[in-house]
Amino acid sequence: MRSMTGRRKPEKGRNPVDLEDRRTKHLVSTPAKLTTCPRCKTPVLVALDEGLRAVVDLAAIPPAEEIRALLSGRKTYTRLQCGELVYREPDRIRGGLLKGDLHQQHTCQRKTRPAQLELWSN
Repeated sequence: MRSMTGRRKPEKGRNPVDLEDRRTKHLVSTPAKLTTCPRCKTPVLVALDEGLRAVVDLAAIPPAEEIRALLSGRKTYTRLQCGELVYREPDRIRGGLLKGDLHQQHTCQRKTRPAQLELWSN
């Protein structure tokens, strides 16, 4: 876009520093924070792992339980010494280089079953 003097106007958001920040911001990993699940009120750990939200059970599982978690469809994560959660993809599991506690993805277990509402009355 040109101004009245014929010079190009600087475009917003085209600063090379801004573009670099946008490219690398999605790979952010944060330390896990203790919180409670809003649905079932169970204590969980929540963090960003390479830009994706990870919610895991607070209790660590032994390595032998990882197979059961994976077969039930849950993802598994390693909690590093710095507190970050790292997703355990097949290459990382096979490599065995990740050292830390093993946690499984949180799935809500409702404590009580809600009562069924009657929509029609006789």
